[in-house]
Amino acid sequence: MVPVSDDEAPQKRSSPLSAFRTADRYARLSCEKRVEAATGVVTEGAMANRLYQVVRSLLEANRSPAMKALDLRSSPDLQCVNMMCEKVGEACVCRLSRVLEKNGQELRSLCLADNKLTQLPGVVFELPNLQVLDLSGNALHEIPEAVVNMKSLKVLDVTGNPIKGVPKAVAKQLYGLVEIRRDDLK
Repeated sequence: MVPVSDDEAPQKRSSPLSAFRTADRYARLSCEKRVEAATGVVTEGAMANRLYQVVRSLLEANRSPAMKALDLRSSPDLQCVNMMCEKVGEACVCRLSRVLEKNGQELRSLCLADNKLTQLPGVVFELPNLQVLDLSGNALHEIPEAVVNMKSLKVLDVTGNPIKGVPKAVAKQLYGLVEIRRDDLK
């Protein structure tokens, strides 16, 4: 038997399925990077394992009592379909509120970016373990004062919102955050 050099060894080819999994893994990194930035350094292998724990729909969130990350970026789940609601067909947080009340106690990362939200449900500010709150790209006109109750919050992203100013109580709380992402406030 003749020894084979490394140059002559057969190369492993990646299958289309593994390429899809890799692309899917990288697509999920945005909210995960925020979690890791807020909570510490994690090895690539550990991060890959945690990526699949991100919940991406309200239906899935309703079935996940121990979810750690909820990513509803540009989610059709936040479009109101209740014919009795004044916001039918628009962005509405009534369903989100019910899911967070039921299963949000362990939540560490909540991404509500790019949903045209004009308000947030009060339950968001009562989540005891929430560390990352991404509200970028919505239609919020103010940062609610209830954010001062969020003792675990480390990252708040409000870029792309027409926020005019920040109340003093909120400014004090924001000063202690690890990372604040915002546009220049007017």
